[in-house]
Amino acid sequence: NVVEKLINPFNAKRIVAGIFHKPYLKKLKELLNFVGFEDYYVIKGIEGGIEPAPFKKTIVLDKNGHETILEPTEIIKIEEKPVNLKENAKICYKILKNEEHALRYWALYTSAFLMLVDGIVKTIEEGIELGKEALLTGKALKMFENFRHITVQSGKKVGLGL
Repeated sequence: NVVEKLINPFNAKRIVAGIFHKPYLKKLKELLNFVGFEDYYVIKGIEGGIEPAPFKKTIVLDKNGHETILEPTEIIKIEEKPVNLKENAKICYKILKNEEHALRYWALYTSAFLMLVDGIVKTIEEGIELGKEALLTGKALKMFENFRHITVQSGKKVGLGL
């Protein structure tokens, strides 16, 4: 999952790139710099993704080599059994509708991290509050619905029938 980041087919100037193995944090930082990204963050995310770990510390490295440790302030319970794509989509949709779910805080925590690295907020806590407001007012759901509306292929909505 590293190669597609380095190919950069859309010539993005900024990126949040996830890795799985800690020893590759600095190596991916070097590669992103070599490829020419103007700004980037490398996160040791869940399964190499960009989500901070919901139950332990997460390491983030910025372009300047500054290392930040993120740690959730609430306990997040993850079910042991994996869920399929359709079940995952239903969970996400439930959270977007501002309904209670055990993973709601993790969604807020992840969005707060992305707002932080984008410069929208100055702290994770501020990002969580902004995320809660977006859920409460329906802004997050409306943005998702707009996105879903434009992802129509051959007259059939892309998605899982939500």
